[in-house]
Amino acid sequence: MLFLLIVTMESQQKTQIAELIKLEKSRLGSFAAVAKKCKVSEATISLMRNLNGDQLTESLWLQVANSLGYKSDNWNIARTTRDYLYVNQLCANAKEKSMFVMISEVAGSGKTTGLEQFCIENAAQASYYIKAREWSAKVFMQRLLDMLGVGEPRGYHTADELIDVMVANLTPKRNLKPIICIDETDKLKPAAKRILIYLFNEFEDQISLVIAGTENLKKEIEAGVKYAKKGYDEIESRFGRVYIPMIGSNKKDVFAICEANGIKDNFIKGEIWKEVGTKYKEKTDGRSELVCSDLRRLKKIIQREQIRK
Repeated sequence: MLFLLIVTMESQQKTQIAELIKLEKSRLGSFAAVAKKCKVSEATISLMRNLNGDQLTESLWLQVANSLGYKSDNWNIARTTRDYLYVNQLCANAKEKSMFVMISEVAGSGKTTGLEQFCIENAAQASYYIKAREWSAKVFMQRLLDMLGVGEPRGYHTADELIDVMVANLTPKRNLKPIICIDETDKLKPAAKRILIYLFNEFEDQISLVIAGTENLKKEIEAGVKYAKKGYDEIESRFGRVYIPMIGSNKKDVFAICEANGIKDNFIKGEIWKEVGTKYKEKTDGRSELVCSDLRRLKKIIQREQIRK
């Protein structure tokens, strides 16, 4: 989730944005590509990364910050939780073996954090993250090209023609085993989802693609297969007809998240566990375990406790 900087931007925030620019350069290969992704000039990127952009408007800093996924909150990630480690390993395996993988789990389960962080930590190894919205096929392809720092060529192009542009730009990076993580895939319009078929056809055994969405992702695709809707059987087939769930955050994980964000008192951690909302989730061995049902709610409760402190 991207957070706009509502207050006057401080030098510390500008320094963080400059670091993001350098990180994105390691992913895309050049500052020119970063400028294309952010839809600003190379001169603007140069000023920002060298912290010489005092004359630049705050809206310009905001535009670059949001394009690069800057977060202005002070939330710390607990890197020892089961789901964080699980998604990290899942992405690593997919990248190594050039696999197409599908994650389907309820909202607030921690999918986004794991996918985002993997792509940040592996930026120099051609790891890309994008959060989808209700895009058409063409807009989806335009956003994917923006993600790659390519941008749409001049003139009118169909979604199919933009796939060719994407192929031309990703093919030279095959030795890096590129990975694309598409979050909230369930929000894409049906025609945009069918783009996944063509990406598989073009990039099978060359790149990895991890798509993630709520339980609606699984429901929609399975229903599409059942009622023979256009493309859904092909989509499911290309992802091995496997829908990977999350493990769920147990009490130990919730306590770790609390501690990572300054809540050390065992009594308070226990009260947070009681309040956050839990449910039983079946494990692979057939047994059930009590897990936190919504990590977004957990974050709000912890932030409330931080204010009280």
